[in-house]
Amino acid sequence: MNLLQVEVMDPEEAAAKLAKQQADNEAKERARLAVDNRGKGHAAPEPGDRLYVSTARGIKRRSRAGVTFFEERKVEVLVVADGEPLDQGGEVKQVYPAGAEMILADDALNTNAPGATESEAIALRQENEALRAALATATAEAARLRDARRGAKDTGDGAPARLRAAAAAKKDTGFEG
Repeated sequence: MNLLQVEVMDPEEAAAKLAKQQADNEAKERARLAVDNRGKGHAAPEPGDRLYVSTARGIKRRSRAGVTFFEERKVEVLVVADGEPLDQGGEVKQVYPAGAEMILADDALNTNAPGATESEAIALRQENEALRAALATATAEAARLRDARRGAKDTGDGAPARLRAAAAAKKDTGFEG
């Protein structure tokens, strides 16, 4: 005869164990959604970000993160910091970053973010101009080195005259590109 030992947990201990397991599962799911969203090219949602969300064609209604989205109607969603109270009564719906991750990960929702603000656009234009100037400098230097290589005279003894001419041109300017 085999005796089976039965362990009985008290209800408070069982509730605490269940709550811990659920918290662990939620953390794993948030991490999985974040990895998927970064793989799709979505930036991590930050407090203050705004998303404009509607359902995909043919889907009448869909809910994510406590917000219901309808077909052919864009809903503005504001990402707020964790712990802040959510105000869902207005035109702009509010979600926490984890809720925004859920919205971004849902393939049945079309998500659009607004364009850059004017100050961000100015900073990006300045960065582009600096990159264009660096590219022009590098292109001019490459052309100069190419011309030095092409203009090298063949010594007739099989020595790499073109490589020596290019190396001499590099030493003249210190360009190591």
